Amino acid sequence: MSVRVCDVPFNLRKSKFVELLGDKVGSFLELDVERSLTKGKFIKFKTSIDVSRPLLRGSFAQGGDGKKVWVYFKYEHLPLFCFHCGCMGHIAKDCPAVDDDDFMDPRLFQYSDELRASPLRRPQLLHNYGAPVTKVKWKLVFKPAGKDIGQRTGPTDDLSPGGLTDETPTARAEMVHPRHVPNATPEKTWV
Repeated sequence: MSVRVCDVPFNLRKSKFVELLGDKVGSFLELDVERSLTKGKFIKFKTSIDVSRPLLRGSFAQGGDGKKVWVYFKYEHLPLFCFHCGCMGHIAKDCPAVDDDDFMDPRLFQYSDELRASPLRRPQLLHNYGAPVTKVKWKLVFKPAGKDIGQRTGPTDDLSPGGLTDETPTARAEMVHPRHVPNATPEKTWV
């Protein structure tokens, strides 16, 4: 299972420290080399976890200056787990550690969905599969009350209230993408 260690100070971002944390969570397998030890919001490693033991929420780490800091864990692709005991494979209402008559208030559980890591965002491509990047010029469209967009389109120099006709006493200007205006073609410029 992949584990993210968050809030690690930069002076503790060493591979030996990550191995110690991995052995604390389970059995350390490998450090994710895509996530460098010198940058990023977290350190990521793979470990094998005993599903009968509770998940660790975090750990104290002692820096070179002697101060203890709390680092917390987030688990990627975390399956079903119990918010009461922290073990995987069952939920709180089926937890063997809870009596049927004495079910606890969920607000008192020690575990929550905070242990689940959110999916990583992929970098956005700057181009569309080899096609050149185009920039679309938006058009200023006047939308008279009671009429559809496209009745009066295109840029205009006469934006004063006197330029509006008597038919459109409550006209308003909107920025509209050319695809949403009938008979309009986008103007493309190369970036």
